[in-house]
Amino acid sequence: MTTQELFDQAVQQYNDIIAVIDRMSQLVVDHVNKDFDARIARAKFDVLLQYTLLRVAIADGKLLPVEGEFIDKITDTCDVLRLVPDFPKDANWTWIAKNVGFDDLLTLVAIVEEVAKEHMSHFADMFAIIDKADTEHDCLNEIAPRVCVIASLFILIDGERDEKEVHTTAEVVYKYLVGPWQDMIQHA
Repeated sequence: MTTQELFDQAVQQYNDIIAVIDRMSQLVVDHVNKDFDARIARAKFDVLLQYTLLRVAIADGKLLPVEGEFIDKITDTCDVLRLVPDFPKDANWTWIAKNVGFDDLLTLVAIVEEVAKEHMSHFADMFAIIDKADTEHDCLNEIAPRVCVIASLFILIDGERDEKEVHTTAEVVYKYLVGPWQDMIQHA
């Protein structure tokens, strides 16, 4: 499968997730907050997805330009780099992959994680209660597996399937999506 075919499949998964987010956002508007903006939820999800892919990318000890390009292009609403204070506004993940050494990249990943934590937590908190009330759908199980599929397609773009990347996908998706979502449902 070509890089473009892998990316196209990932975009389809992303679009399916966005459709779930939009459906859940409409439930928030209808039942909780009429002023709620779905773009907020989409942006928080984009942060979660980009952070997940970044962690997956560096799990094998490198961030390749093709991986940086994938991270740049997969999301529509928010780029987590724009949330990093004092980070050059013209920099992107492709540029970082080409120009930043691995030690500096690890420092950037730690900064991104700190910036992204709040956004990722709010995404799970925002929708867990709606998911519990929505008896027609299991939104977590519509979103989390698709994030894993996107990450699995992402893993293949460098031509190698590394077990560290697979493990990192499971770890990050559980830590920032599944775990908080389930905790919120249990305590609602």
